[in-house]
Amino acid sequence: MMVKTLKAEQTQLPEREDIVALLHTSRYCNLLLDLSRWILSKGWQPFLDEKAADKLAQPIQTLADKALPESWHELLDAFDESKTLTRHEYFDQYPRLQRNLVLGTCLASLFDKSRRKAFRLPWLDLLQGIEELRLLEPVRDLVAAIDDDDDKQQAEKWLARKEESLFHAMTQSRQTGLRLTPYWQE
Repeated sequence: MMVKTLKAEQTQLPEREDIVALLHTSRYCNLLLDLSRWILSKGWQPFLDEKAADKLAQPIQTLADKALPESWHELLDAFDESKTLTRHEYFDQYPRLQRNLVLGTCLASLFDKSRRKAFRLPWLDLLQGIEELRLLEPVRDLVAAIDDDDDKQQAEKWLARKEESLFHAMTQSRQTGLRLTPYWQE
């Protein structure tokens, strides 16, 4: 029943070819071209207030020296080793982790590639684990709708094992990431 339901839902999704075709339309390409022109011609500058313009005028290293430690301390607090996080708590921290990783990517060229990569890898693993945990949510809903008690119990056991395995891997990634010295401090 679950497989049939999931397959039926999958048929509602667009095909890969349709998405690729959309990305090759003149409308989409013109949008990217217009956006690129707007960025390169600095058409966005009139929308900055004085404070933002002052920040933008500062060297990028100044931003990095401030933003990376702030973001790191947020992660230390959110993923503290002493905390046992539930799936919902992981979901809540997903945007924070994602912002941290994007910030690191944006400022990447300022730092040594190998140290940066070694530091970011456990956090990327954790992000992937949260994404995989999120993918189980529709399955969880389907399991709740199973009428047959034996089938439901079997599905619940499978879901619990899968979740436990993910939690174990995520805990390992989290512990590894928390023990590393940030590359911007080296």
